[in-house]
Amino acid sequence: MLTVPYVEGAEDLLRDCSRVLPLYIVSATPEAEMHEIARRRDLTKYFVRIYGSPKTKAECIREILDETGASPGEALFVGDAPNDWQAAHETGVRFVARIRPGDPNRFSGRPGVEAIVDNLHELREYLRGSVCSSRFRTP
Repeated sequence: MLTVPYVEGAEDLLRDCSRVLPLYIVSATPEAEMHEIARRRDLTKYFVRIYGSPKTKAECIREILDETGASPGEALFVGDAPNDWQAAHETGVRFVARIRPGDPNRFSGRPGVEAIVDNLHELREYLRGSVCSSRFRTP
């Protein structure tokens, strides 16, 4: 993961949106390894906290909701795997799927998928139009 290229638009999204939205990483990768990857890629500055296994993604989401006092409707999970959708679905958190161009849609027929994006420029536009309330200024 240290050499994998960023998803198109990731750097702009992280730089701009981390200024106005609390961002978290919730990953199935072991937590210590995720911290090391984020540190070595200079990403820790964008995230409030980085979560990883052995906790499940649903456990991590519940912890974030508890710590922030946010309701599930105020949170958004962006993921690219069916287990990301499952964690959002189990916790009642809103979900946006990222599907790489040319990949099959593994989210078809799954309830609660608000949007599908193929890059993070599209996600940034989605956040501008539908996630931020008037109290936020989305870049």
